[in-house]
Amino acid sequence: MNGKRHFISFPLAMAVLLLASLPADAISAKKILNKVSGQYEDLKDFRANFSQTVFIDSTDSAGYAAAGTLWVKTPAKFRLDLQHQVIISDGDTLWTYVPRNQQVLVDRADTTDGTTRPDQLFLRYFQEAEAELMDTVELDEREYYLLHLKPEQEEAISYLRVWVDKKTWLARKLVVTDAGGMVTEYEFTDVQMNTGLADSLFVFRAPPEVEIIDLRW
Repeated sequence: MNGKRHFISFPLAMAVLLLASLPADAISAKKILNKVSGQYEDLKDFRANFSQTVFIDSTDSAGYAAAGTLWVKTPAKFRLDLQHQVIISDGDTLWTYVPRNQQVLVDRADTTDGTTRPDQLFLRYFQEAEAELMDTVELDEREYYLLHLKPEQEEAISYLRVWVDKKTWLARKLVVTDAGGMVTEYEFTDVQMNTGLADSLFVFRAPPEVEIIDLRW
């Protein structure tokens, strides 16, 4: 699997959004979804560390684990640093750099093939999903609202579960089940919102020894 396709399978990338505080007794799944959409309009940038585990199906007990850091700057910039590759977009160009191969793939940053950028993803699912507030659960000694989301117009995703911190109103954990039964689990830490990320963070400068493979032709 090449670097670009690995990223496209990452439905995760806008999972960390700030939610406005609501009284606990007024919480409903619909209100949370509306607040996510509304807050996104004012979001300028964010950074978060994450861990990712992919399970082939529900019987897979080990899974494939990875970790990294995600930066996003609206309207369309993002940077994803993984242990084995770096994926960067300035909104126009997409770079996928694999250090061990000493190669960088250069492509257009668009979603005409039906894929979703990480800065679009959560907004898209929260706007176009049937939602259910399932329970209040505890994770690492903190209380969370557990949401069950079923995208109405997304054939590739069967459903999502999202853990929302009752104190900070951040999405801490996300579990995505696709139509083929694959389960992808993300957990987010060290979330930083609207810190004024520099545009230079979202441009890749290839070292002299790196082979550049341009896919834009």
